[in-house]
Amino acid sequence: TTFLVVMVVVLLLIAGRVFVRKAYRSNYKTPENAVSAADWMKQVDGSRKLNLINLPGAHDSATNYVQFPLISQCQYLSVEEQLNRGIRYLDIRLAINEKAREALNLVHGPAKCKSADGFGAENYRFDSLLSTCYAFLEKHPTETIVINCKLDSGKQDIEELQKRIQLLIEKNPANWYTKDAMPQ
Repeated sequence: TTFLVVMVVVLLLIAGRVFVRKAYRSNYKTPENAVSAADWMKQVDGSRKLNLINLPGAHDSATNYVQFPLISQCQYLSVEEQLNRGIRYLDIRLAINEKAREALNLVHGPAKCKSADGFGAENYRFDSLLSTCYAFLEKHPTETIVINCKLDSGKQDIEELQKRIQLLIEKNPANWYTKDAMPQ
């Protein structure tokens, strides 16, 4: 009977996650006179410093598809969907991909973030996330995205992580603010 109770609980957890995922993905209609969530920053005074603006953010932003979703999934929406709904602060956890010179994989602890749902999905890489952010910023030039990166493996070298992020910044410097001052 204990096994049966455990199985029922597991099935309820899985069913609950499927229901919640569908609810989050429902088509919310913005009233016609409302500011679009994708372009809300255009309403902010351009002279205001970024640290004086409350930015909506998402914890473990890239975990909508992740290994071990029952314990590792923090988001039901993709990064693109989050940006379109007004999120401007992304919390990203990274692991160094030892097989590729510049690659950084998105992770949540030991769980790898995936690019899509399903067993055959590729690992979600930081350069792919950046491409999503660049495409969003091209469509929404009044917006800003703050990305907080954390090395989520204590065994890896933080200096190597910084080098790889710097290489990615140098590939597309126009999309990065790298000055040593708070931006407006």
